[in-house]
Amino acid sequence: MSRPSLPSSLPSSPTSRNKKSVDLIDGAGLRTSDRRAAAVILAAAAGAFVPAEPVGTLVFDRLWLAASAGTVAYLASRTRRLPLYLAAALVITLASGRPAFLIAVAALGLAIVAGRHMERSAVFTRGLAGGLAMVSILWSSLGASPGRATLQLVAVIVVIASSALRYMPPSERRMVVRGLVGLTVASLVATAAAGVGMALSQNDVASAALGFEQGIATARAGDIDTAQGLLEQSATDIDRARTRLERLGFFGRMVPGTAQNVDAILTAFDDVRVVVDRGSRTASALDLDSLTLQQGRLDVGVLAGLRNPLHRLNDSLEAVIEGIDDRLPGPLLPPIRERLDDLRRIAADGQQETSLAAEAAEVLPGALGADGERRYLVLFTSPAEARGRFGFPGAYAEVVVDDGRLDVVDHGSVSQTFLDAATPDQSVFDPGDSHVRPYLSYGVTRSLLSVTIPMDFPAVATLAAGLWEANGREPVDGVLRFDPAALAALVAVTGPVTVDGVDGPLTADNVEEFLLRGQYLQFPDEQAPRREVLETVSDVVFDRLQNTDLPSPRVLGELFAPLVAEGHLNVFTFADAAEAFLDRIGVGGALTAPTGDALLVTSVNSTGNKIDSFLRRSVTYTATDEAGQRSADLEIDLSNDAPGSGLPFYVIGSFLDPPPPLGTNRSTLLLHTAMPTEEVRVGGELVDVVQTREDGWWVAHVPVEIPPQSSVRVEARLVSDGPVDFDDTLRIEPGGGTEPDHYDVEIRHGAGSPTTFSGPVTTPTVVR
Repeated sequence: MSRPSLPSSLPSSPTSRNKKSVDLIDGAGLRTSDRRAAAVILAAAAGAFVPAEPVGTLVFDRLWLAASAGTVAYLASRTRRLPLYLAAALVITLASGRPAFLIAVAALGLAIVAGRHMERSAVFTRGLAGGLAMVSILWSSLGASPGRATLQLVAVIVVIASSALRYMPPSERRMVVRGLVGLTVASLVATAAAGVGMALSQNDVASAALGFEQGIATARAGDIDTAQGLLEQSATDIDRARTRLERLGFFGRMVPGTAQNVDAILTAFDDVRVVVDRGSRTASALDLDSLTLQQGRLDVGVLAGLRNPLHRLNDSLEAVIEGIDDRLPGPLLPPIRERLDDLRRIAADGQQETSLAAEAAEVLPGALGADGERRYLVLFTSPAEARGRFGFPGAYAEVVVDDGRLDVVDHGSVSQTFLDAATPDQSVFDPGDSHVRPYLSYGVTRSLLSVTIPMDFPAVATLAAGLWEANGREPVDGVLRFDPAALAALVAVTGPVTVDGVDGPLTADNVEEFLLRGQYLQFPDEQAPRREVLETVSDVVFDRLQNTDLPSPRVLGELFAPLVAEGHLNVFTFADAAEAFLDRIGVGGALTAPTGDALLVTSVNSTGNKIDSFLRRSVTYTATDEAGQRSADLEIDLSNDAPGSGLPFYVIGSFLDPPPPLGTNRSTLLLHTAMPTEEVRVGGELVDVVQTREDGWWVAHVPVEIPPQSSVRVEARLVSDGPVDFDDTLRIEPGGGTEPDHYDVEIRHGAGSPTTFSGPVTTPTVVR
């Protein structure tokens, strides 16, 4: 029996229908592969417009962004509806910023639309939804931490890829996996090569950094030839390190993460190379032999000529710092971040010194008479007779500087020259000056002997210049102060001084002690010889400065820097630019208003003797914070080690009428605090005190009398006059004197551990 033939008009089999539906888009003649390609192209185009920088190179950035969005679009076109929903929802949750959120919403909308159709007929919609989800992640990465951006990226790709690979035809799956593995291996190889380059360059970088530091330091010390060699070697080390890393890291600059590390180091190399070049040129311009005082003259033209090279070097160092700061937030490996931190520290240290040097070259030539002569008053003070922070002005000198040439035109004893001078016109002074007003009763506007009592040296200089001119002298452009320690440093560079009647020469080792105590013992009953000692020492020293050569600026800086920090030397000029520079280097002696809790304890001698070389102060400060307010107990133990006999009258006697017993220290204790004083006790007895204000400071004037070989305790209760925002710090200003004050501090704040400090205070100190 023959088999009947099937009609030719019968529909095709289900298999052929399914195949056709896969190959054709409903209502159009496009194949599914074309639809998938369209989704990939659109997603890649959208990704290319994201302003992200995965590798930091324009062309490769666009390629990476386009490839990332296109790849996810391709995988999403193969995934199923639930994973796509999950990925889109995750992207919305993690979206950061308006563009990322709107794109994420669009991706979720497309995912929902795709889910309403057959899996086979929504290839384009699914692919575009996944691609836009990736674009949203790329937008979210802008400003986000590298770790967070990477976590978002991995989470979404895992969700989409796990579904896509599961339903992908085996041949296609193998091709995708091989491509991803190949890309990963290539990235790892490129990264490893870059890592080798970075590792091999480490020694060269360290050598270059050390050479730069040593080169600049050697240049400052005056050894220009050695400095040039060090800086040239540093440049060679940088070039070798850069060449090695550039070759080995070439392909690594195409890998996200690795590219930032390679570029950060290469850019730092370039920046440091510029700095080394400019440092070398600046060192070659340093003629330090001409910058020293030679036969009483400093070549201000050489100093002014350094202004532009130093400014250029300073600009280069600032560029290094800014460039590293821009790169530190990036995805850097710990060793790279550590190396950049080292380079930044070196640049910051150099920039600070170079900035000061450039400013010095800018303002000091004018102060040294480059534009015409400048006249300065020099006061030689002694803490043996207390005058606040600065001591008693025993001698003076009038100095003229013209085109760097130093000339002493007058010198003498302050008391001998100005004690009997007519009372100056008070209209030239500003009694409303907050730095002067608390001390008007001490005669600071009437006598040069009292001019050093204010705590602010610019105020002292202004008063001294006014009194100087009121006594018929020519106006001065600034005021300098040297105490015995600073004068001893000058003796160290000018040589020992021989004084008639003094056994042996006065040297840097013994002149300070002799001026504080020895002269009063050697001349117990002779006022004139005692005065002549300080006059003679200062006169000889300044005469030698007019006719001698001084060491290099580096040597002088190392000698005088500790003295400046401890307040033994102050300089003030009425030229604003120069004064700002002097403040920056700490020599200006300004007393700034307290911004938090602060303390300054000092004394003013009331008897006119030299007994304060025997005075010791010990300060205990206990503060408590409670309910937004601070209260404190302040205790000052004053010890007078002077004997009641056996020392010259000028040391332990008194010019008061009637005088206190010999050896008695009678003075006014000045308590400068950030909070008002509520009560004061001296020796346990409640006393009335005058309380004034000085530029944000409360000043309590406490009269005290300490018998010989005795101690007196002064107690003060301080309470804030309202809510305060003091932190756990206390700023302590040294109070002058022949010995540093000893402080014991405790700041109690809540239930936590108190902030404490114990020790001598020789420089401005912040207790934290």
